[in-house]
Amino acid sequence: MQHRLVLRPPYSIVYVGSPKGELPPESRAIVQGGPHSVVIGTQQSDDGETVVSLTDGPVEADGFRWVAFEGELLLPDGALAVFDCYMDRYLGVEQGPSCRVRIWINHPTEPDEIVVQVLQDAHGDH
Repeated sequence: MQHRLVLRPPYSIVYVGSPKGELPPESRAIVQGGPHSVVIGTQQSDDGETVVSLTDGPVEADGFRWVAFEGELLLPDGALAVFDCYMDRYLGVEQGPSCRVRIWINHPTEPDEIVVQVLQDAHGDH
């Protein structure tokens, strides 16, 4: 699975997880996780677009990309989604009741590249 989108999200934030669950608490951190979703600050929309990729394949760690979050998300609607503050989904993939993800960013305060990597569990399932 490989999905890629280019966007200028409202308020320069995107969420990864389920819009049906509780959103993470507000924070000054660029990435903040909760039980159902992760909120990620992006590049300011006036400064340009942000590329968000969703993959279940390997991601190369390099000097331009590092892990900002890794954890299990509960998905009440059974889908892992990338959505905005208005709960508008940019994309979604069926995953079941939960999903383990690793989120990579390329800048500590205004990433313009975000990679959401779906991790397999010990049984080889997503």
